[in-house]
Amino acid sequence: MEDKECLLCCEPLDIFSIGLWNHSIICYRCTLKSRLKLDNNKCPLCNEMLNEIIISDQHNIKFQHHDINRLLTYGKGIYCSSQAVKQ
Repeated sequence: MEDKECLLCCEPLDIFSIGLWNHSIICYRCTLKSRLKLDNNKCPLCNEMLNEIIISDQHNIKFQHHDINRLLTYGKGIYCSSQAVKQ
């Protein structure tokens, strides 16, 4: 993967969040802060509501290609692609 940074905090984008609109340029830290602390479930890019998001390190897989039923649940519509990502 090329060096990418979170659009919000500029930290490395090794683990990111992805939602229905497939915007994968927000890190998991900013996503969790927004959803859990600020109770904001909107995409920070397009301002559309995201009922479910996936925290992942797999940059080549779009949201629609994940099977939500096989992912690990974090709570509040947040899913993780693996146990390593969840920790």
